[in-house]
Amino acid sequence: MHPNHGYQMLNGVRRHRARVMFGSMKGFLLFWRWPKRSV
Repeated sequence: MHPNHGYQMLNGVRRHRARVMFGSMKGFLLFWRWPKRSV
């Protein structure tokens, strides 16, 4: 097993988590800025 494999896996998980957080934040902003009269 490569000594760098664990680091690469951790980096991938971190990148995936950041992408998920960014996507949810974008969705939340869209929902928050949605006109209140349509709700």
